[in-house]
Amino acid sequence: MFIKKEEFLPVLKELEVATDADKAMNSNCFIFEDGYIHASNVLITGQYKFEGVPHCIIPAKRFIEIISKCPGSEIRMEFQSDKLRIISGKFKSTLTYVINESDPFRKINTTKWNKTSDQFVHALVQCSSITQNNSNFNDSSLSLVHITDTYVESSDSFQIFHYDVLVDTTDSLISGNLLAKVLKFYPTHYNFTRTHFQILTNNNVVLSILGSTKATYQDHIHNTIKEQNTLGSHQIENPDSLIKAIQRTSILAQKAQGSNFKLLKIQIVPNGFILTGEDDTGTSREVVKTKHKIPDQTFVTGAEFLTSALKETTKIKITDNFIFMHNDNHRRIIGIQREDNQ
Repeated sequence: MFIKKEEFLPVLKELEVATDADKAMNSNCFIFEDGYIHASNVLITGQYKFEGVPHCIIPAKRFIEIISKCPGSEIRMEFQSDKLRIISGKFKSTLTYVINESDPFRKINTTKWNKTSDQFVHALVQCSSITQNNSNFNDSSLSLVHITDTYVESSDSFQIFHYDVLVDTTDSLISGNLLAKVLKFYPTHYNFTRTHFQILTNNNVVLSILGSTKATYQDHIHNTIKEQNTLGSHQIENPDSLIKAIQRTSILAQKAQGSNFKLLKIQIVPNGFILTGEDDTGTSREVVKTKHKIPDQTFVTGAEFLTSALKETTKIKITDNFIFMHNDNHRRIIGIQREDNQ
């Protein structure tokens, strides 16, 4: 049989997220069975329709490496006994495989698909990204993305993200780490089952994530966002200049203890902001002039958190303990520390 490298290699790389090189044999292999290529490390399962090959198990990493190094765009594959011959131009490689005599691989049920929206994918990407900052290992909800039929939200020890978006589901909790792995491949469709969140990629690869069925999402996280109103919010003018200034001054800002984000001191003064970053190697300071009506105050917060928020919204309200930023369908809370509490 012949395959096109530029079409087949992306498929294999998408299926690779469902393998695990550090675990048992079947979890670091591709399983060819019943007209499909399967992969599974239990937490993520992958599936792709691929007919005309015998039932066999092939080491995933080696197979991808060989296909990626083939010199030509057309690749010939020959399955003979327990050997797979791969031929591309003058390059030939023989890979030993195992005849699959185990129990049949459970096919992923894909009878129902919902088309994804850009808003839903954006919400998943943003919400899964902040779970990577989690330093509170006593609260499992801080590593999960909470998905309901009307919103998607998540939190770590420092921020809360909330996006209003319509989703065809009831109430699901998905690992942010697993979501981040599969969202690298833009999903065109999605589906929720009782136990899994499934996506269909542009290459027609199905990736299915095991949900956190025994975990619970802390109500106080959702309530903190829900209780916020927009009264007292202020508009920040020219956010691009503020973003660039934060990025410059945070070069010399110290990292928060036990985390990778940098802490920046922010003084809000009439007609501007004074930004100060300081670590063991030196100090940075910049005055940013901009119109605003925010009361004068000084606090410390995560530099990256603020720049990320300013790229999505410039409506801001500052309370005693956090920054609340919002637009029509997105709300975000960022924790702050007052100078007198340090």
